[in-house]
Amino acid sequence: MKQELVDAITNVRVIAGIIRMDLMKITGQEKDGKYVFEKCSELAMSTSAFAQSVRTFQEADKGLRERAANQLENQEKESSKN
Repeated sequence: MKQELVDAITNVRVIAGIIRMDLMKITGQEKDGKYVFEKCSELAMSTSAFAQSVRTFQEADKGLRERAANQLENQEKESSKN
């Protein structure tokens, strides 16, 4: 199994009914603080696979936001006890 560290997704496009996107990684940082990106791979998927992955990312986002809110609430409760 191949693993790829991805810091950004860019250049999402449709070619012949297939969704393609460039996977980018951070390779450095400029003096002004802006990151320098380099294309490290390309991802291609059918429209149905893309739609399913969007749903998965939306569910993951919702779960992560709920966890973060719960952690913040618990930290506030602990702080008020002290």
